[in-house]
Amino acid sequence: AFCLLSHKVLRYIAFVFLVSSLLLNILLAVDSAFYRFVLLAHLSWYALAWWGITRKGASGSIRLLTTIPAYLTLTYAAFALACYRFLRGHTMATWRPRAG
Repeated sequence: AFCLLSHKVLRYIAFVFLVSSLLLNILLAVDSAFYRFVLLAHLSWYALAWWGITRKGASGSIRLLTTIPAYLTLTYAAFALACYRFLRGHTMATWRPRAG
């Protein structure tokens, strides 16, 4: 049951945890030097993701440095968009192979 929950359900709603952790991190950074450092790391992750998404054709170490943040951030953004569309009642077209 834990494997099913963690693999199938939590990965689709992880964007909720990511957004809430960023917001809470901002609030905690006001009073704590440690959380300011954590916020800097958090924002650096999103900066690397943005850089990886917007720099097409980058090569070498820059591509290696930005690929994982870009991929994960885009994945969770897609999950968030899909959840939003689902809650709004939008239906998705499904592919149906030809019979025969």
